[in-house]
Amino acid sequence: MTEAWLPAAILVAFPVVFVSFWSAVCWLISRFGWATLAARWATELPPPRSRLGMCTGRVGLANYKGTLELAADREALWMDVMALFRPGHRPLRIPWAEVEALEGGGWLLFRAQRLRAGGVEIQLREGDWAALQRAAGRGGGRPVSALPLPLLGALAAPLLLVGGWWALCALIGRSGWTRLGARFATDRPLPPARLRRSPAQVGSSAYGQTLTLAADADALYLGALPLLRPGHPRLRLPWAALAVQGQSRRGFATFQHLRVGDVDLTLLADDWAALRRAADGG
Repeated sequence: MTEAWLPAAILVAFPVVFVSFWSAVCWLISRFGWATLAARWATELPPPRSRLGMCTGRVGLANYKGTLELAADREALWMDVMALFRPGHRPLRIPWAEVEALEGGGWLLFRAQRLRAGGVEIQLREGDWAALQRAAGRGGGRPVSALPLPLLGALAAPLLLVGGWWALCALIGRSGWTRLGARFATDRPLPPARLRRSPAQVGSSAYGQTLTLAADADALYLGALPLLRPGHPRLRLPWAALAVQGQSRRGFATFQHLRVGDVDLTLLADDWAALRRAADGG
């Protein structure tokens, strides 16, 4: 059974898994049009200083809501995405000679200018397109002014991390805790006599020092630390529902094996003895 290193392992593995997953999603989105443009017009040159940030548009079949950074000069249209969405999206510098303006355009509530470059259709909001035309010297009005760096990435990253962590905890719970929760979830407070940061195994998921255990005359209680609370409601397991399966020894530790319905539950034998004493009023 996994011991105290489980929370640390999860905390180390989660950022790696999440970043890999996020990068794969961004790369996949780029395959719907951006990658085709990048094959011809990817650039390492710095864009003009005057640019539009947090723009909404469409490239091929992919929508980019508030994630585009646009700029223009007399030679080319520049397109990029916010750093958070960079995997698979190299900055673009598309010469004006390769940009064809099309009639009509728009999606949802936005009026848009349709463009075509390298066989890929691009749609930009009309206001952004007009500003880019002025910056390129192709229309009247004042040049585009530089916008402050977008805050959307700073706001979105924590939300994505929290959402990913929530999903990971829920996935861990699916191996056993969720099935127990369907029958034995409770809002009752834990009895005063508690064992904190106790290791246990529920189903095939090991919880190394992340659980709080308690007992009274009627039931055994299991609760997860707040960090692991998603997908892990507090459990109240009546003693009558617990089937004692015996003990085993691994290394220097002895474990008590239990079964609740079709879910295996493993506790340290010392914790089990303390819980039984609490249940007996000892």
